[in-house]
Amino acid sequence: MNYHIITKKGFTVIELIVTIAIVGILSSVIIASLNSSHKKSRDARRRIELNQLSASLELYYSKYGIYPISTSNCGGQSSDSWCRDSQGSNWIPGLNEFMTMPHNPTPLAASGWVYHYYGLDGTKYWLMTKLENVANDTCGGGAIYIWLDNSGDWCNFDPSNNYAVYVVSQR
Repeated sequence: MNYHIITKKGFTVIELIVTIAIVGILSSVIIASLNSSHKKSRDARRRIELNQLSASLELYYSKYGIYPISTSNCGGQSSDSWCRDSQGSNWIPGLNEFMTMPHNPTPLAASGWVYHYYGLDGTKYWLMTKLENVANDTCGGGAIYIWLDNSGDWCNFDPSNNYAVYVVSQR
């Protein structure tokens, strides 16, 4: 009598389910970390571009003795005295002589914040934009300010009702 041993090759259903679950968990962790790194990258670009704008504003000041003045018709779209990069390619009047004007990287930070410039009297200016990822920033350790904080404590960051804003200013 000849006996043949039958061997089954392949995976059981349990092994397949466990493998699929592990792959799913790993892929979700990777996707989450990529999303965070994209936010950090856009924030780094925002900071660099605002600092480049600041350097160009200093060149403008050296040449003309005054900073560009923002007015109520800045770019033809603003009802206040803030110039915004959504107002065209020359959104800070006269500064395109010194550099190609940057625009906030997309997607924009929450609430659609763009780059802002304020220079009402020509003696000082403010440049600002909202940041997407401020978990590693500390208030007082740089140019990160908490905007619209109703408590009066500018270092009490609560993302649910405040804005973390990167500010470059000259006084």
